[in-house]
Amino acid sequence: MQKDETLLDWVVVSVISQDRPGIVACVSKALYENHYNIEALSQTAILGQFAMILIASAKKGQPHQSLETAFQALSQTLGLNISLKEARREDMVPYRKNGTEPFVITVHGEDRPGLAYGVSEILAGWGINITRLDAKVTLIGQKM
Repeated sequence: MQKDETLLDWVVVSVISQDRPGIVACVSKALYENHYNIEALSQTAILGQFAMILIASAKKGQPHQSLETAFQALSQTLGLNISLKEARREDMVPYRKNGTEPFVITVHGEDRPGLAYGVSEILAGWGINITRLDAKVTLIGQKM
């Protein structure tokens, strides 16, 4: 059975915190208890820091106040930084320009300030949209 998306409202939720077990469970529980459905979710942990962004839907016209209240409680008790933003369905489409094709680009080099900026500036200058970026500093040629 397909959903009639014209009967839904959409929210974007972002969460930033010190990483620890249970963050996804607490946030998804608050969404569930307030009658929101998670449509898409991406989460990562980097050097002990947790970040998550998700899109959730609810019945059209449902006030977001109860969800905001639940998130405020989580923020206070667990130290989460949670942001909630209303979204329109038509704004939730991947960037597409003239039928672009996805590529994976890997850059290796000596770590230095401005490296991500330099690479991303070149890509932006060519009109290339970055949809996912992973950056890691690794020790090359050194024993760990």
